[in-house]
Amino acid sequence: MSFLKRHSAWLVLACLLSILIVDFSEINSRFLGSDASQNLRSALNFLHHGIYSEAPLGDSVMPGYRREPVPNLVLGTYLGVLSKVIPSFDYQSFPGNPTLIMMSKWINLGYVVALFVSIWLLLRRLIASSFSADLLAIPLYYLVNHFFVASQLNNLNTELPAALFLVWISLGLILAEQSRHWFWICFSGVCFGLLVLTKAIGAYVGLIAIPVLSLCISNCHEMRKYFKVLALFSLGFMLTVMPWVVRNYSEFDRPVVAQGAGDVLLIRSAFNTMNNQEFAQSFYVYAPKAIRDKILGPLMDLSQDDLACGKTLDRFNRSLDCDKVAIKEERYNDVRSFYQIGKRALPRSMGLKREQKQSEAVSRILADPKRHTVVSLPLAWRGLWSFGSMISPSAVVLNIMAYLALFIAPVLAVIQKRVVWVYLSLVPLGNYLFYAFLTHFLPRYSEPIIPMAMICLLLMLVDSFARIFPSAPVRLRL
Repeated sequence: MSFLKRHSAWLVLACLLSILIVDFSEINSRFLGSDASQNLRSALNFLHHGIYSEAPLGDSVMPGYRREPVPNLVLGTYLGVLSKVIPSFDYQSFPGNPTLIMMSKWINLGYVVALFVSIWLLLRRLIASSFSADLLAIPLYYLVNHFFVASQLNNLNTELPAALFLVWISLGLILAEQSRHWFWICFSGVCFGLLVLTKAIGAYVGLIAIPVLSLCISNCHEMRKYFKVLALFSLGFMLTVMPWVVRNYSEFDRPVVAQGAGDVLLIRSAFNTMNNQEFAQSFYVYAPKAIRDKILGPLMDLSQDDLACGKTLDRFNRSLDCDKVAIKEERYNDVRSFYQIGKRALPRSMGLKREQKQSEAVSRILADPKRHTVVSLPLAWRGLWSFGSMISPSAVVLNIMAYLALFIAPVLAVIQKRVVWVYLSLVPLGNYLFYAFLTHFLPRYSEPIIPMAMICLLLMLVDSFARIFPSAPVRLRL
């Protein structure tokens, strides 16, 4: 046992290598979805022209800002290095080259390594026994890989880097708490900036989270120290985000991170038109299969057949054939689904330009803010179910427990007077709540929260075990 304790880190490494081998074998050359294709085009245009743009590849492209930049700039840099290492590698052949698509997806393995190493470092900082931290990292790795990573390997979406930056923010905050060194405060701000440049909604979270986290780090009522910490945190954040915002203001006269806010808010405003019956039915539509088929379906007398055009639930189906026909024929008043109304019918019927969409959406939302707030509840329910396909009851239970831990963490911080729970939960929880309030909240949006939710659950189990068995060696440091 003493040998195992001295070399437990090697067990973690062996676990990570076994996961990487399996993950590598799962990567294929299948074509990418629309969002991932835009990300790859952005990376290739940056690599080929030195211009960030999601436009189709060609001899000349105009700058763009449709997608958040950090993952795509990293991808472009990676493909450039790959082309130097492998001279025969043709990075200009997209979209037809399956080799390019597969090798582009390999970058996800780099994110997996960085994510799992960061989780391991975080556990070692939080659990008193390094040996216990290493042993607990192993099942956590497999769970995170199964319920999160595996679904990300064959796309180039931004969920993996977002998850990584969420872990880095917590790690930086805990290192700042333990060391009281200014570097880690700035590091946390930089990581927050990287998160915003990966998922722009983080900017809204930052308005609340950065002042609160600065107050927690300063850990005193002396305003001078608080403002020093706030300045350092904000400095790291601004140094990361402002160059990109200035670029977009210079190029497009818009001081924003990405272009899609108007589309998302307009879609969200369309969901606000659901009536009371649809409000209740939405909990069936957005439930995982295990709950939908076994509990809510029989209780509410609903089934998947009701999602067809003309049926009870058709407003929740974004892929109706009748909607496609109505949009093609410009019969916008006949469009049924909330999504297609907000995405296509409203802007086209009103003749909205891209830059007009956001102001129109905000006007529609502010016309009935109470209804907007109420509709956030079923959308929060929708975003809750991010743990894969949710076929098995055990997956549903784990999903519920992990997110419940995330929501309980700030409460525990107050009850136990342990600031660590704030460091672990505030930013991912803030992202979750803002997604529910400002978007139509596809479960994919909350997938980056899974690792931090699982970490919160694990640490609460450790803390509970230590309280039940005070002599046990497994306990939290902070």
